[in-house]
Amino acid sequence: MHIAIESILARMTRTRDIFDILGFDSHVGIIVVAVSSVLLALYQIAIILPCITLIVRRLHDINVSGWIALVGLIPVVGQLMILLMMCAKSSPGLNQYDEE
Repeated sequence: MHIAIESILARMTRTRDIFDILGFDSHVGIIVVAVSSVLLALYQIAIILPCITLIVRRLHDINVSGWIALVGLIPVVGQLMILLMMCAKSSPGLNQYDEE
């Protein structure tokens, strides 16, 4: 659902040329782009905390500290490391982050 919403909003931010091709007033395209850009920014701000908590929970599931999520701030290499950790197999049984 997240990818669908973000894709639609991102595509709407690039629709100004389509409005020009269809013969609409260029002001309409500018307004659509401005509104969709604001909506995209608000959506990204709203979704950042749930994404961080999801990453931390997944890291805890593989028995790794949630602070490792900060590695994702390193461009490309850090993001690939987080992606690989997110795809790792869960640790069997209880780990130090589980509640008994």
